[in-house]
Amino acid sequence: MSDYQAVKITSIDADTIVLRVSECHPDMTELRRLVDRTGAVRKAMAKRARNFAALLLTEHNGQSNSFADQLQFLVDVGVVPSLEQAAQRLISGVAIADMKVVGEGTDGPMHSATVTITARSSLVFRSFRKGKSHGAVATLDGDINL
Repeated sequence: MSDYQAVKITSIDADTIVLRVSECHPDMTELRRLVDRTGAVRKAMAKRARNFAALLLTEHNGQSNSFADQLQFLVDVGVVPSLEQAAQRLISGVAIADMKVVGEGTDGPMHSATVTITARSSLVFRSFRKGKSHGAVATLDGDINL
């Protein structure tokens, strides 16, 4: 499966990670669906935005990382029954800014945007490094598979 997004880590600060996300698959134009006219994440899309953010993070270089490990831990100890519910518990907020059109997609334009993800714990980002890039397969309705 080809990547849907190119992701670059631009900043990490304790419980916040900032990503530059560029859509690179014409059939997967998800960023525009998350935001309203003002650029804010739609309230009705908040849960999907957290799932989307989790998928952006779990694909980090196709290997285990601190975020994926924390998701799996919450499931393993029985705090939550699924990885998707673990993501809802770990991610407290998602913000999208600086959205720009980067090309034409099948159902609308493809975008690039700054995605800021805030977690409930600083432990989840400890394996991530500023400046690193990876591909992701993130969708608004996607299942999290580790």
